[in-house]
Amino acid sequence: MDRGDRRDRLTAAPDGGHPPRSGAGGRHRLRGLRRGLRRGRRRSASVGGQPHHLAVLMSLGRVGPAHQQRVSELIGVDPRNTVAVVGLLQRRGLVERTVDPADRRRHTLTLTTDGADLLAKLRAQIDAVEAVMLGGLPGHERDQLHGLLRRLADTLH
Repeated sequence: MDRGDRRDRLTAAPDGGHPPRSGAGGRHRLRGLRRGLRRGRRRSASVGGQPHHLAVLMSLGRVGPAHQQRVSELIGVDPRNTVAVVGLLQRRGLVERTVDPADRRRHTLTLTTDGADLLAKLRAQIDAVEAVMLGGLPGHERDQLHGLLRRLADTLH
């Protein structure tokens, strides 16, 4: 069996016919998606961020000041690992960590002005990458995709 026959067999529709082909093809769309994800990672790294760093900043931007334990829960990271992430963000002046006066064993995390500014830049970059990646979807399909991704994330936590 040559490659063409194998490809035809793998892509055949259930009725034995060929599925309708889109203009760009599935592989092309996947390559574009991978490029968009790499571009997003490079942009995040260009400002010194890793996914967990961004997750901490985004969580604090969404919920406001929060206990370190709560941030660990929000981003889905073991609290022991969150300590190092928060420590780095604190040294960079992006997050302030203060002792909770009501319970001195707990730390409250707050975005600093620099942290909020960086978060705004990162959100703009994320929005730009998302616009490129999802540019072919009409608004209602983007909303539907976001809803499905939220449901998926909820099932994973």
